[in-house]
Amino acid sequence: MPQSESNYDLILAIDIFLYLAYNIIRKYEFLKGLSIMLIEMRGRSQITIPSEIVKSLGVKEGDKFDVIEKDGGIFLCPVVVYPKKEMIRIARLIKETDAEYKSGESKAYDDVDKMFEDMGINLNELAYQEDQRL
Repeated sequence: MPQSESNYDLILAIDIFLYLAYNIIRKYEFLKGLSIMLIEMRGRSQITIPSEIVKSLGVKEGDKFDVIEKDGGIFLCPVVVYPKKEMIRIARLIKETDAEYKSGESKAYDDVDKMFEDMGINLNELAYQEDQRL
């Protein structure tokens, strides 16, 4: 084999090695500090999230997730889905507050509980519901 082909093969091998090393380092930096566990896909594309992760995130059966596919990876992000009725109520509160602010009639509160009460939000009920969820 001529010398130039040998050098070309060596340079190509070094280039491939550097490319692979760069990607391994990049993957390591991305994953550093993350909880990584091996799981298996079962029938109907189902996976089981390890109990350590379920506990640390506080998720339970029926919770919703965004599924994101990027760069050959699958990412699950827990999301909260609010009922449409609740979103309409929140939108109305925002509009009312904006109108009060623009008219100079906005309220100032010394008590956070009173503010939430005026908004129709019962903090004790929310705390109870959260405790029941966990």
